[in-house]
Amino acid sequence: MIIVLSPLMQQQIIDFLEAQSDPSFKFEKKKGIELYFTTDAADAKAAADIAKQRIKSQPTFSPLLIKVRTEEYL
Repeated sequence: MIIVLSPLMQQQIIDFLEAQSDPSFKFEKKKGIELYFTTDAADAKAAADIAKQRIKSQPTFSPLLIKVRTEEYL
């Protein structure tokens, strides 16, 4: 599971990541500013890096402060 933290444009980020493939991402739940996704990638850390890279490569999302991680902080 990967977690995307963004207070802005959450629905657009969900739609964008769900449209991706190799690896694919499926939205599971929202908790505050955290968006939880499952992925078909074997390596969750690599999938988180790919997700952040793809999000930040889009001109619409590039000015946003976004963090992507694999674990929930306790």
